[in-house]
Amino acid sequence: YKWCKKNFEMIEEKILTLSNERGNLGRFYKKGTLTEGSVGREDYYLGYIIVSEANKKYPIKKLIEMDADEILRFYFSKKAGGS
Repeated sequence: YKWCKKNFEMIEEKILTLSNERGNLGRFYKKGTLTEGSVGREDYYLGYIIVSEANKKYPIKKLIEMDADEILRFYFSKKAGGS
């Protein structure tokens, strides 16, 4: 958790870039997969952050019903200055 928190911007950027290039991202289970020194499973950490941000606006019952793409659109539009 501490490593992911410290390296969040890099995790977000790398996973977003790789997802646009390769599609399915089930590749981050092992240590060092994302980058040298990474702890593994950084995609779970990013997912946790994304859902936590969405949960500030939407109740959990609504989040459960939302498509992943809808949650991602909310998260990245908020980062780009949207609401």
